[in-house]
Amino acid sequence: DVDISITDGTPPIALCEDGLNVSITRSFSPDPSVAPGIAILNPQMIDAGSSDDCSPTVSLEIARVRLLDNGTYELLPGATYGQQVVLTCEDIGTVLIGLKVTDDVGLVNYCWMSVLLEDKTPPTCFAPGNLKVSCADYEGFGLPTDLANASNVLLDATFGIASGSDNCDVTVSQTISGSVNNCGVGSFTRVFTAMDAAGFT
Repeated sequence: DVDISITDGTPPIALCEDGLNVSITRSFSPDPSVAPGIAILNPQMIDAGSSDDCSPTVSLEIARVRLLDNGTYELLPGATYGQQVVLTCEDIGTVLIGLKVTDDVGLVNYCWMSVLLEDKTPPTCFAPGNLKVSCADYEGFGLPTDLANASNVLLDATFGIASGSDNCDVTVSQTISGSVNNCGVGSFTRVFTAMDAAGFT
């Protein structure tokens, strides 16, 4: 009689998706240190059907990785494999993600893929309220006769400041048009444009 030991010496098959596009969403965290826009990846979003010959199921973990000059991948400094990767506005563009596949006896295999992170959410613009001023007030503000010649700083200080909100960075610009007659009666309209880094307005 001969005892034969049957073992599983073959690592699991790791299969990653060919590519993935993900959009930054808006975060409503009350913590100001948390990035306003995030995207959360989990292993199931990366996995393309990883399996093992013996284990009925495999465990999946993901992490951020980088490509080395020799064509191999390694974890980014400080990164560990886990159940999610959080991406922020600073990551917009192509991000490399590694998938770690482990079978029931602890054998491991890896695959890697590129994730395209995009910002597709336009910003929101909030204008200050309408304002009525008298001729005397107008002169007291020290405004030029033609408001088109007034600086944005002076317009903001006199008539209020507009603001913008976005899941990533946003800048607000303004234009002004209109006129008053010889008696100082008329109106001006300020138009504010909020633009994010992706060019959405």
